[in-house]
Amino acid sequence: MSTPTTIAIAFINGSEEFLRIGHSHYRRDGSSATYAALFEAGNPWPQAYLDLGTDPFPSVNNYSRNLSIDSAPEANLLVTGHAFEGGITVYRYDPEERTLTKEWVGR
Repeated sequence: MSTPTTIAIAFINGSEEFLRIGHSHYRRDGSSATYAALFEAGNPWPQAYLDLGTDPFPSVNNYSRNLSIDSAPEANLLVTGHAFEGGITVYRYDPEERTLTKEWVGR
């Protein structure tokens, strides 16, 4: 679950945890994975990999889209634009469970 491509970095839990948001290139079966690697500040190792989903495909398909990704760290929110159509997706991070849940999709 590693990727050579980092599109954006966003704090997700105050200044304690951050996400390295990347794009995994196409798999052998032709599909593509989108995820964010969760890190603790000061620790170089990923703590979890959080799936961003592909419906709709988040704006992690190239570097020019990095400004369409942002977070509200105190609220544990991540927001991404959509890669191929207008709109945004809002995800909520649960720091206890270390999960990311798609909360709202605006098209």
